[in-house]
Amino acid sequence: MKYVNPLIFAIIGDAIGAGYEFSKTTVSLDFKMINEKTGITDDSSLTVVMATALRECIERKFNLKNSTIDIKKSFRRHLVRGINIRMKYYDRNNHKAYRFKNGGFYGGRFFNKFYGGVDGYGKDMVHPQTDSFGNGGPMRVSSIPFLFNTEEEVMEYSKLSALPSHNDEEGIKGTQAIALCIFLARKGVPKNKIKTQIQSKFGYDLDNIDKYKLIKTDSMQDETCPTTVPVVLIVALDPDIKSFEDGLRKIISFGGDTDTTAAMLCPILAALYDVPQALIEVGEICLRLYPEYYHEYKQFGYFYDELVETGSIKFPTLSYSEVKKRNIKLKTPLSSSVLKLTKR
Repeated sequence: MKYVNPLIFAIIGDAIGAGYEFSKTTVSLDFKMINEKTGITDDSSLTVVMATALRECIERKFNLKNSTIDIKKSFRRHLVRGINIRMKYYDRNNHKAYRFKNGGFYGGRFFNKFYGGVDGYGKDMVHPQTDSFGNGGPMRVSSIPFLFNTEEEVMEYSKLSALPSHNDEEGIKGTQAIALCIFLARKGVPKNKIKTQIQSKFGYDLDNIDKYKLIKTDSMQDETCPTTVPVVLIVALDPDIKSFEDGLRKIISFGGDTDTTAAMLCPILAALYDVPQALIEVGEICLRLYPEYYHEYKQFGYFYDELVETGSIKFPTLSYSEVKKRNIKLKTPLSSSVLKLTKR
């Protein structure tokens, strides 16, 4: 691959954030990027399979004018397929119906509503409940704003991607808000103008982060769009955030559902700032633990390269060689810590 695969940004946030999800202790801004819990969760795996669905739609020349049903079916089919792959890694010794080996799990409400939990797994795959307003829609949407060049396409495709499992009004709104923020940042729109547009279109309060502090409490374990999406947007558009690492550290130190909030945030940050090569490597190392998803990730990367080379994508991500050349340093080196991930 020549250009940085845009899927890696959500994967980075997911993998680093998983180490601190619903931490019962306060996480300082200088936390260690990697710990024993670092690894991908459903945020990464579903980001990858939904990107595969998107690639299929583009390759089959589906369009919003006359193919919306086909697009929805593609997103739905690949969502189910991605969950089925993930079930291969289910850890029955972990006493949580949705916990998996090598780290990561599906949100309890999502898993129990979509599949009826492990006991009901596979019994209602055709007609599951899909009225969730959890943050599963926005966590997996990042491929869309990196592939399309118009706001109309980004808004409509992000809505269609949410519908298979998160068709509640808040679930759709949260998915579209994250997608639009990535898209506007990718276009080079200033933060203050992005904030104005997001507030106007979606009605989120982006001026008071303390309003959303309830997502920090372990007892609540809030994984919903109305509370987690605004926090992500506030951090992303904070004028005091000056780098990818600054934003990642701030969202994780805020606490709560850190793997998902970081997975939503990092694609926005990547559209605003250079991404450290070390974090790209961490994300790819974690993803390699799941060969099926890693293969699809690579295939999407080659597809993305082709679209960039043919001029189909405006404002592409940097090339890997340019990332290496810019050599953005992290505050804490990762070399010795990363070795632990490769030995899982």
